[in-house]
Amino acid sequence: MNIKLLFMVSLAIHGIGHIVIGLMTFLDLWGMSVRSSILDLMGLNQGLIKALGFLWIIPFIAFIASAWGVWMGIAWWETAGWVGTITSVVYFVLFWNSFSSNIPIQANIGNVVALAGLLGFINIA
Repeated sequence: MNIKLLFMVSLAIHGIGHIVIGLMTFLDLWGMSVRSSILDLMGLNQGLIKALGFLWIIPFIAFIASAWGVWMGIAWWETAGWVGTITSVVYFVLFWNSFSSNIPIQANIGNVVALAGLLGFINIA
């Protein structure tokens, strides 16, 4: 199977995961809600924390754009990939306790795959 296609699909799936999990936490579905121990310690009120919880849209857009850029052979796919990966990691660190059980660990597999491609460990040429 084509490594480039697998990489592109993994980026897209990771991006779609952000919108699904983001909506679940933002809408308080299935026991998931926007909570952040780190932002609570900073003294931010719950309304602001919930507004910041909307950050999930950034990695969604970035990973979808990056996947499309890989598919089309556009050089800026890497920039979009870095934006998606960095915001995804920041999002998971800030909102780790918003997610049930092992979702952050599983979701960060997508970040590892993205990093592998961005750092050249996966040859997608």
